[in-house]
Amino acid sequence: MSDANDTAHSDMSGSRDVFMALQEFYKKFPEYAENELFISGESYAGLYVPYLAWQIHQSNLKFDIYNGTAPGPTMRYNLIGTLVGNGATDWLVDNAPSIPPTITKFGLVPQPWLDQFEQDGCKYYFSDSLYPHEGGPECDDLYDKIMGMIQDLNIYDMFRTNLIDVSDEGERVFKSVEDRMRTVNINGHEKTYKRGFTSNEYLSWSNSPLKSDNDLTGEFLSDWMNLNETRAALHIGDEAPGWSECNGDVYTEYKLTKEGSFWIYPVLKAAGIRMMFYSGETDGAIPTYATKEWIANLNYDVVEEWKPWMYGDNQVAGWWERYDGLDFVIVRGVGHMAPQWAPEAVLNMVNNWITNKPIG
Repeated sequence: MSDANDTAHSDMSGSRDVFMALQEFYKKFPEYAENELFISGESYAGLYVPYLAWQIHQSNLKFDIYNGTAPGPTMRYNLIGTLVGNGATDWLVDNAPSIPPTITKFGLVPQPWLDQFEQDGCKYYFSDSLYPHEGGPECDDLYDKIMGMIQDLNIYDMFRTNLIDVSDEGERVFKSVEDRMRTVNINGHEKTYKRGFTSNEYLSWSNSPLKSDNDLTGEFLSDWMNLNETRAALHIGDEAPGWSECNGDVYTEYKLTKEGSFWIYPVLKAAGIRMMFYSGETDGAIPTYATKEWIANLNYDVVEEWKPWMYGDNQVAGWWERYDGLDFVIVRGVGHMAPQWAPEAVLNMVNNWITNKPIG
């Protein structure tokens, strides 16, 4: 039985829960058991996806050991591949460590600032709970100076319009939590929820200076998720609370995995599981710069060298490279939410990859 107070989780415990949900899915729909299984996701799913794939792989190993009989698993999952977009993978390079060099390469910060930052041995990480930042006290001022150049930009796409609530006079509007609370009636049960989320809430466990309460977004999703018909379609019981994008209790108690998901890639490669990682090139949250670094650290041989891929009217949609065990794809002109901002091109690219056709 679910427990509303069960809010303390981690990447590993979360993957066990999702794997249990997958098992229940196949129990209810056994006709899909023989279908090829691909797992995909983006952003923090850079951990969710590999961890779930690892859980499935471990179950398949046990199935082979016990020959499909108890006490081992009685089903072998037909896991073929994983697809991750702009996903957090290696906390030593992803997010905060790679933002200063990324925005410098974008021309948003002068090179001497970055040179001084690196000369002083300054380095910041996604969260101090993972790794404490490096460098002397002078680093804080320099880091804030560098990050201050992008505080009014959209961190998820450095060249996209930022979403900021403003008044008729053009001033930023702060919407308090109280102003955002809504009440709905679900089959006679009163539920409350908080509309939308701010970057301060979204990045509540991060030490990023970009956090703000003036950039509310996601109101539509929270309203939609709390409709009677939505909850009914998703089989959400009446006993469940209202849904909010950012739950402070869950965020506070969630334990980040220091190792990230980098360690899982060699495991999945050895198991023969196909892997694709794609990256929107203008992302500032999980920059392409960092992705290239951890992929290089895998030391995989290049099978097909860097080349453009095309979509539409013979236009370059991005670039890609095939390694022995991983395909890396860049999506041109978009950032963190590449499937949202380049839907047709990304859908075509994904479908081609799944069916073993050329990327584009």
